[in-house]
Amino acid sequence: MLFNSMNPSSKNSITKENLKKKIMILCYQMASLRNKHVNSVKNKIALYMSNTGTSTSGINTLANLGFTSTYKTVSRKKDQIFLNHENEFIKYLEKKVTNLIIFLIDDYHDIHQSRNPNNENLSNVAHMATTMIYTPNILPLPYISPLGEQVHNPTNIDVDLVSWALQLEYMSKLGISYINQKSSWFCMADSSKFTEEETINFLTLHTYDPDFQITHPENKKLNLLKLFDFIPQELKSLDDYLQTIYPFINSPILNDYLSENIILMPADYPGQYFGRKAVTLRRRYGDSSNIPEKILHLVPLLGPLHVSLNTRETTVKMYYQFFNMFYKEVFKKKKNLAMKPQPWMTDLLLYLAHSGWMIIRKTILKKFKNNKDIEYRTFLDLFDNIAPACLDIYTILFREGHFDEYMSTIFRLWSIMKRFERKNYNKIMLAFLSDVLYWQSIEHPIYDAFKEHLSEFNEYFIENFHSLIRRYTTGKNFNVENLRKDAINLDSNKHNSDFMKPFITKKNYPFKKKSLDNMVKKSALFLIEFFQKILANSNISKDMPEKDDKFYLFPTFNLKMKVATLPTGYCTDYLPKFVSCCDYKNCERVDDNNDDNCVLICGHEYHYECLQDLQFKCQHCLHYLLNGIEYLGNLYNDRLESLENTSILNEEGDEENIIDNDENIDLDRAEELILTDDLNLDQSLRNALHSFKQI
Repeated sequence: MLFNSMNPSSKNSITKENLKKKIMILCYQMASLRNKHVNSVKNKIALYMSNTGTSTSGINTLANLGFTSTYKTVSRKKDQIFLNHENEFIKYLEKKVTNLIIFLIDDYHDIHQSRNPNNENLSNVAHMATTMIYTPNILPLPYISPLGEQVHNPTNIDVDLVSWALQLEYMSKLGISYINQKSSWFCMADSSKFTEEETINFLTLHTYDPDFQITHPENKKLNLLKLFDFIPQELKSLDDYLQTIYPFINSPILNDYLSENIILMPADYPGQYFGRKAVTLRRRYGDSSNIPEKILHLVPLLGPLHVSLNTRETTVKMYYQFFNMFYKEVFKKKKNLAMKPQPWMTDLLLYLAHSGWMIIRKTILKKFKNNKDIEYRTFLDLFDNIAPACLDIYTILFREGHFDEYMSTIFRLWSIMKRFERKNYNKIMLAFLSDVLYWQSIEHPIYDAFKEHLSEFNEYFIENFHSLIRRYTTGKNFNVENLRKDAINLDSNKHNSDFMKPFITKKNYPFKKKSLDNMVKKSALFLIEFFQKILANSNISKDMPEKDDKFYLFPTFNLKMKVATLPTGYCTDYLPKFVSCCDYKNCERVDDNNDDNCVLICGHEYHYECLQDLQFKCQHCLHYLLNGIEYLGNLYNDRLESLENTSILNEEGDEENIIDNDENIDLDRAEELILTDDLNLDQSLRNALHSFKQI
């Protein structure tokens, strides 16, 4: 009767569903007027209001209106949840000990806390350590392999094993661009054919806000996540990590589990580094290290989400001068792009550049053919190799579980991070590759688990939980203990009640598919003009970088960028020649026509027959990468074995050369980037491509 009185026939299906939910609440309110014990809905509403920061007075006023229970009631409920948390965790773990346990650890900085300068502290920002478990439906993995080998490689990064894999399997693949390699992977999804929902999932990967990510594949697995604890800790040293990990591994319920099985720990760089260091020191020094033996049953892993985030951010940083031009032209901005754009902006810029490139790619390749112009080769490497690999590594390869393709792309991204001299990530990727190759060699079940369940070994969930905490604690002033209580309440509410979910307003990504498609076309138009200028200058002799040069000036656009942005060949001891010439040291052919030659993505050129002799491996880049594996692998191993308990968090040393008048647009006001020009972009694009072909 109530529903029909709201004239539902004149409303659409979404409005009807919302109306039903509101009437259901109204029925509960009416029932509570007759019976004060009908209070479950009031309690849930009050708990939600308290978690979101509503004041005592506000909740009590709503209680007087009959909408919620009182603040005193909800406070008792929150205290009860807090006190029962340990028992609830044990109950959860008891049900999951027959599953693989994945341990997640990360630091949380309460950036929303107010800053109150005084004589002792500049702020009261909380530094917390989050520990959680994720329990996918996978059987536990043993510590010892069927061959009797322990899960940890005693050499950490096995330089010989990784070098062997590079020479035997991966080097020939690194000679071609990622897009060319990807074309042979029949299992791969085509991002150009994504639906609007899939495209937005693609673009909000590093937003983490649960209101944006409600349709993400990971969101469906959040019921397998349970908070262990949320404590004051900065996580800046080995001791910090050990103090946070010990309470978990010493839990009595895990004694039997850890006696035979391992617990995997995917993490960001500091998390996996200090985890590996603890394992290494325990193996080397035993009891004298003061590290318990149980630590050996933790297996730190490279976190795939942070690989995606860091390779994307590093790419935009390295090619900042280009992306600044691209940003201002596509979005008609006068201000510069921020030196460190927010993750959502980084994702958008790479997506637009890649999608625009795919529209014009065949036309550009056909026109330039084997042109060895240094500017052309640099941006071909960016658009055909680096950017798509960064975009795909998590959103497609990892999420869809394409193990072999994922491993190949990790190797490719490592070679790029090595060239960029990206500290930390030029080592941790080697550690991951070494681990997987070692597990394969000793036939450890973890290798098969990776092949079959790749997408489960993920640290995404802890980032999502941190976003949830920030959303519900913004603007609240409290001490660290209250912050801990709020985190435990949020975890409990996530597991025990879906009641409020239908009523929470979900955020919409500011760009619809139509707007994104227009941006892509605008990007393609920019790139056509960009390559047209390169083509006009391609026959002009250009300076070659010297061995000790740090920067290179791209004359066509007057862009000064690091030499490391040039293709890999320009970082080797044998630079590619500007003129057509086979780079094989033992080449005996005399042929000035390079139409049938192979110009690899690294910039080196070979006769096809010479490349066959080399088994399709660029000999100069192979030497360069093998040296990198040996140097970086040994450097990382020495650091793990060092007894110094030093922080590695400031190692990166970000540059301070921030350009004035830059702009860092928040996602909340991103709609100002929507193109408003009433232009026929399809016709403009056809005309531009036709004109380029006629040159």
